[in-house]
Amino acid sequence: MLVIRSAQMNTLAQSMLRRQMRQQLQSFWAPLADQLHDKGVETFIEHALERCSFYEIDTEVDHMRYLNTMAVLGATFDEDHEWAKRILDVRAVHGSSRMDELCDAVICKLTS
Repeated sequence: MLVIRSAQMNTLAQSMLRRQMRQQLQSFWAPLADQLHDKGVETFIEHALERCSFYEIDTEVDHMRYLNTMAVLGATFDEDHEWAKRILDVRAVHGSSRMDELCDAVICKLTS
């Protein structure tokens, strides 16, 4: 009988998420992905996941939204834009709600 341990499932899930994030960058942010090359794309993804962990953003959908925000505003947008940092720093609010607010704010900033 084949037994898959929890740690193995977590490793597989992380691998699949990273693949999806790579595909997202290559499909929707191709100029950025081309500029970063393969190693840079992996570093960009790792940075996104580290920041998500830091801000307690824990769903795959929100990881993708964070990645997209990095693609639009830059890898250090949370340090470069005080308004973004303020939104992300409110730990009493669930990560998905903060990402909703962040995405709304980004759209407002880009369209005004």
